[in-house]
Formats: sequence, structure tokens, C-alpha cells
Amino acid sequence: MISIALDDKGVTEALPHELRLLIPADQNLPENFINEDGEVVVELADGCSLRSGVYDGGTFVSGEYVRLCDPKGEEILYWDQQEWKDDPALVMGAIINAAAGLRK
Repeated sequence: MISIALDDKGVTEALPHELRLLIPADQNLPENFINEDGEVVVELADGCSLRSGVYDGGTFVSGEYVRLCDPKGEEILYWDQQEWKDDPALVMGAIINAAAGLRK
């Protein structure tokens, strides 16, 4: 379960796949905004995706790691929060470069 703060309605709990039900329809989010593993999925122009989530189903939907996945969803690259804590410019540069297709 993930705890979600709702504007003036307090806090509620939801399973990752239920989050879409709590997001206003007018935000026009892609169908796979939250995948079955509770990760936020950002589709890239080349068919790859950046995915981020939490390890323990905590308060945030994403942020503890970032994965670059191929069009089939297979992991190509992975960055952990400790890595960008240790060298944020290097890791954020690597994530942006990977998202832009500058990867081998």
C-alpha cells in the first residue's frame, strides 16, 4: 500500500495499480503511467522507458531508484538513490543522456 495525501481530504491508502483512479482525468496521463509493479513509467521517443519506484511501498510513488528499460520492459541500466547521493551530477547526467539515446 502507498499512502497518498489528497488536497483537503486527508490521507488515503491505495495499491500501486489503483493510483490511476485517484488522479484527475483531465491530466491526460498515459495508460501505463503506473505499471503493475507500482513504478512510474515515462515512455521515451525511441520506445525505451525510464521507470522509478520505491522499495517498500512508502509514501512516494517514485524516487528511490531509476531504471532505463528497453521497449520490451527489460532493464538496460539502473541507478540507486545512494549513487546519486554520492555523485548527483554524474548520475543525473547519465540518466538524461540515457533518456536522450546517448547510450551503448
